[in-house]
Amino acid sequence: MAEPTPVFTDRRRAESFGSVADEYDRHRPRYPHALITRLVPAPGPTVLDVGAGTGIPSAQLAGAGADVLAVEPDEQMAARCRAKGIPVECSTFEQWQP
Repeated sequence: MAEPTPVFTDRRRAESFGSVADEYDRHRPRYPHALITRLVPAPGPTVLDVGAGTGIPSAQLAGAGADVLAVEPDEQMAARCRAKGIPVECSTFEQWQP
């Protein structure tokens, strides 16, 4: 039997982008349109974006017709995601209550 995967507890790197959320959002490349349309071939699917950051994929998926909920632990990144009209729950995935 395989050992369970340890929970990542050192969040420093994962949460280091919040102080530069606007720059991160401005410079991080978007996902290819072909990928988004393949993930959302027709309007209506529900998507959970875990570790959503500034909502780059969330906004692209919502734009393609998906109903998106984002989970993001960094409040500064979550605020940028919310500014795009994406509902965000500020939490780590491990602590998030669906």
